Amino acid sequence: MVRKTVVGLGLGLMVLSACAQEPPPPELLAARGEAEALSDKGRVAEAILFLETASEISEREFGPDHPEHARSLTQLGWFHERRQNYAAAEPLYRRALAIREAALGAKHIDVARSLNTLGQLHFHQGRYFEATVALDRANLIVATTRGLVPEHQELAHRSLGKAYLWDQNPAAAAWHLEEALAIEESMPEPDDHRIAETLHDLATAYSFLGKGEKAEPLHLRSLNLREGLRGSEHPEVAESLTGLAINLYVTEKYEDAETLLLRAMAIREKALGAEHADVGRTRSHLAEVYFRKSDVARALALNDEALRITEAARGPNHGDTVSVLTQRADFFAKLHRFVEARSVLRRILDTQPKRSPNVLRWQAKMLQDLGATADDKGETAIATSFYEMALEVRQKDLIDGTVEQAIPAARSRSCRHRAGEPLGSTVEIELALAVRDEAIVLKDSAVAKTLNTLAVLYRNNCDLAKAEETAGRALAVAVKVFGEMRRETGTAMRTLASVHAAKGELDKAEPLYRAALVILDRTKEPPHAHLALRLSELGRAAEAKGQASLAKSYHLMALQARELQQWRLKHRHEHSDLVPTLLKLAEGHVRRGKPEKAEPLYRHVIAVWEGTGGIDPTTFAGTLDAYAGLLRRLGREEAAKPYEERAKAIRAALRRES
Repeated sequence: MVRKTVVGLGLGLMVLSACAQEPPPPELLAARGEAEALSDKGRVAEAILFLETASEISEREFGPDHPEHARSLTQLGWFHERRQNYAAAEPLYRRALAIREAALGAKHIDVARSLNTLGQLHFHQGRYFEATVALDRANLIVATTRGLVPEHQELAHRSLGKAYLWDQNPAAAAWHLEEALAIEESMPEPDDHRIAETLHDLATAYSFLGKGEKAEPLHLRSLNLREGLRGSEHPEVAESLTGLAINLYVTEKYEDAETLLLRAMAIREKALGAEHADVGRTRSHLAEVYFRKSDVARALALNDEALRITEAARGPNHGDTVSVLTQRADFFAKLHRFVEARSVLRRILDTQPKRSPNVLRWQAKMLQDLGATADDKGETAIATSFYEMALEVRQKDLIDGTVEQAIPAARSRSCRHRAGEPLGSTVEIELALAVRDEAIVLKDSAVAKTLNTLAVLYRNNCDLAKAEETAGRALAVAVKVFGEMRRETGTAMRTLASVHAAKGELDKAEPLYRAALVILDRTKEPPHAHLALRLSELGRAAEAKGQASLAKSYHLMALQARELQQWRLKHRHEHSDLVPTLLKLAEGHVRRGKPEKAEPLYRHVIAVWEGTGGIDPTTFAGTLDAYAGLLRRLGREEAAKPYEERAKAIRAALRRES
């Protein structure tokens, strides 16, 4: 896939550091010099001892909160990172970042340097989402700092693009990599090595976005450059071959993809050894090809090998290991081997690093789809466990409260900065906050729907205590997210009512059914046929208990449900052909400059919606906008506003539901 390195800004930005207000003492310079000399000889462990001494000197001479001490901490952390002692490096990087933010301000270029080193560390740890958060903050500082040479901007985009790619966010990756490539190719002396790397990463992002026609020429350019620069047996050539193979198998050219992957694996095994993580990743891609070719036995065997190699090379909690496990779960799911799929997915949820909202939402959807499939096949118990896991994922803290993490999402909606507007402007921050708030609403709406589905499964399994608790939570979340008079809230009410009814608590179920029928009437939704039947059954049950008043209420609700269903369905059918004709006539009058003739036709269409709900919501929102525009043409500005607001509210509701 992508080469497992990030070329960061750390060393590149060192020359710009303005943190040292006074020259370091000779003993500090001497300790650092000894460390560099030992490092050049490969004696990194001994170099660390001198850097620990340097850190003690800088703390003594400048104080624990001085930027010069932050520099010592960063250097010490970098040497620990070289030895893959990430646990020792991380607190040093975080302390250096805190010092620089406090001493220099959050937008200082040295803060970007600390963020970048921290982002690179997270990348090497396989904590890809955390890498994107740190690198995006660094990128924002670089973008708003004047006087930087293009190389620094290119490195910022390239580092962040690579991190987004590994975090399974190809759209964000493609944007940053396009920026990096444009800067690289505009330089007086382009670096072919960097261009080849960026071409590969950008092409891979395009492949995952389904843009194979854009990806293939970039993959071929990258491959040709690398073969010319490195020779045909270099691991970078294997990386380009792998990228080209991915593009081939996502476009169903499996034989060609297999040939390239076998060549890439031979190169990597020879250059890196059979137990290298890149070899494991190549085996994982081959497993994908064989599975798509329906050679399940070979696919599972290769996935086994890939998992063994990757886990040994990277560790059980690394993002690469999680990727191979995810492939394994996907294979089992598609084979309907639900127990094995559940076991692998449980392991992923227990061990994976912090994931991005994208990945978590995808995982929740996968689990929910598995639950639905298992339920369709009559495996209710395992379906319930999938829904419980989906709920667990949805309830994770998907959205961080910081504005910095919301800004990338805001940027994807607004390209103002392409036209030269500065990043981090007040408008962009406001947009970022809006994006974050919308994401929280989307998360909560998904939680409500998952809770409701889970409550139904508990009820069907006769686990009524769990069903009641879960349905109650579903209703509370639905009221919070959708409001009291929305279809989703009515659904949650009916589920909770059905649980009370199953427990024999007819008095508790009755007000919930009554409120749900009011919502059905207000939202123009025809009740399901079984609702009237169920209400009649509950009425008879109340009669058997001698609860005459309660029985009468249930029978009246059953009658109301039948009448509502019959009337609503009848009128929907009657208006199904009428509405398009009315809209065509109205549009024709508007085009001919006769808006006064169009107005009663638009009002008729709106009346159909308000009477029966028999129009697609997207069409109705467009009708409301068209009518509002007509009113404005007629000079009735105030009359137009409520219709525009209704259209906006319908579209917002549709976004939440999707």
